[in-house]
Amino acid sequence: MTQRCWRFSRVALLVALMTGCATVNDMRAQKASGLAQSYPVQPDRAWQIAHAVLDATSAVAIEEHQPDGYLVADAPAFLWGLPTRVAVWIDPEGSGSRVTVRCRLVRPGPFLRALSEEEFHQAFARRVTQLAH
Repeated sequence: MTQRCWRFSRVALLVALMTGCATVNDMRAQKASGLAQSYPVQPDRAWQIAHAVLDATSAVAIEEHQPDGYLVADAPAFLWGLPTRVAVWIDPEGSGSRVTVRCRLVRPGPFLRALSEEEFHQAFARRVTQLAH
């Protein structure tokens, strides 16, 4: 009985860990869950700014899918945060761009993310403001 319970708990833990992981395909499907903000910059410039923001976080493995309107990157772990997968969608909006961001832990757990949606938008907005001056 104890061995069966132990086996069940290991399987349950494995399932919980696997279902909480953020895969690239998972991230693509989560645009509606992301945090969106409009900016007065053309989409091409928004792509450059998004790359600069991700580069500043030392993001690795940036996968750009510009024809599909999104990019995905992994922000590495830091002192108390776990690696974070970041998806950024850039859509034309009038004379500017609408930028949507979704950040999820690469591995599940009650830990801090290396980058949040709010932090991304704050850094993006700072760079847009710098361009205006």
